[in-house]
Amino acid sequence: MYSALSGLLDGNPFSERGQLRVPDGLSSTLEVLKEALKLLTTFQVHPDISLQLCAYLFFFINASLFNTLMERGSVAGFYQWSRGVQIRANLDMLMDWSQSIGLGDLASEFLQKFSAAVNLLATPKETLLQASWTSLRMEFAALNPAQLHHMLREYSAGKACPAEWSPSPEDTEDALRTGDILESFDNHPPLILPSSTFHLELSKPTVEPALFQQLARLQDFVGRLHRSETLAGQDGGKHVPNGLSAHQKLKNLELQNTLPRRADTGYHKSLALDPSCLLTPPNTPQGMDLSELEADLQEGARQLRKASESRTGSVDEDKEEVFTVEIHRGPHGLGLALVDGMRTPLQMYGIYVKSVVPDSPAARCQKLRTGDRILAVNGVSLVGMEYSVGRELIRSSGDSLRLLVAKMDMKTGSEMSSTTKC
Repeated sequence: MYSALSGLLDGNPFSERGQLRVPDGLSSTLEVLKEALKLLTTFQVHPDISLQLCAYLFFFINASLFNTLMERGSVAGFYQWSRGVQIRANLDMLMDWSQSIGLGDLASEFLQKFSAAVNLLATPKETLLQASWTSLRMEFAALNPAQLHHMLREYSAGKACPAEWSPSPEDTEDALRTGDILESFDNHPPLILPSSTFHLELSKPTVEPALFQQLARLQDFVGRLHRSETLAGQDGGKHVPNGLSAHQKLKNLELQNTLPRRADTGYHKSLALDPSCLLTPPNTPQGMDLSELEADLQEGARQLRKASESRTGSVDEDKEEVFTVEIHRGPHGLGLALVDGMRTPLQMYGIYVKSVVPDSPAARCQKLRTGDRILAVNGVSLVGMEYSVGRELIRSSGDSLRLLVAKMDMKTGSEMSSTTKC
């Protein structure tokens, strides 16, 4: 929007034959406004909110164009009657379009300042020379004294202004306030959520058709997700525990949040295991470098692959890909060293097990392994939570912890291997 607005000041709306046309600059601005209205309609934004968003767009157009007009006025010869006529024609076409879609009153309200400045420029110079400061203040009331004085001074292009244009005694001080010339973007119209609708009383029958329409759309969306997951499972052609892989379980439960891998391999040179972590005994080694962690994770992946190839029957409970484990905190903590997934070759948000201390409470449960992801603690989801916040939640969750864990699968192990090669 901002880059296209200058075309409204520079575009010539008149052809060589004097016919009115839409210049490219104005056309770009209209396209932005049309696309904004299309998005509001597509996503069925509440009419009150849509109206307020349109009001903000007109406010932004007004402030941006007005400030640009004030700044360009400092260039000798920019304020001319012919330029004012061209800008006025462009602005009229914008107002006509706004009127055609039912936003004419809104555009008139928020474009008052810029419209008044353009009207001043489009006034013939002979007419301006016959006007006094008082009459100009009345005719262009949307301009404050500082803005009117600035335009009249620059309109004279360095020459002495006519005595009639001198500010009146009561306006002299305000006219010299240069800080009041430009419009502030802080005075935008507020966004007020509607309070007269969206009331849902569960004790009474619901008869609002719009609510059922939205529920139907949501039901259709969820149904399509289920069908796509079913087809994906059929295409795999392999039997997996409970019919779904760990990746699919995490996706269905919205327990996985990933970002594209960073191309900068230097980012992986250090691991973000906080030395202040109190989940481990004091003698737990904290200085494991990247190569050691990668070796451990890859070894875990190889063990899972070997176990998968050798099994022909059902999978034991302790081999489930998503499982629950209960740990009772010992005198030296849980015996877990954790790591932020974004600081490992996985490049995935989440809290992962870096190592398990032998003979610790975490080791005695015989389920947790290096690379496992902790999804929740005592029923509180850690998914999407910052590493430091999640780690603190685990640390302060009492002496008995119930952890929901996703076990590292072979696919994850292979992904970490390929990332290491990069």
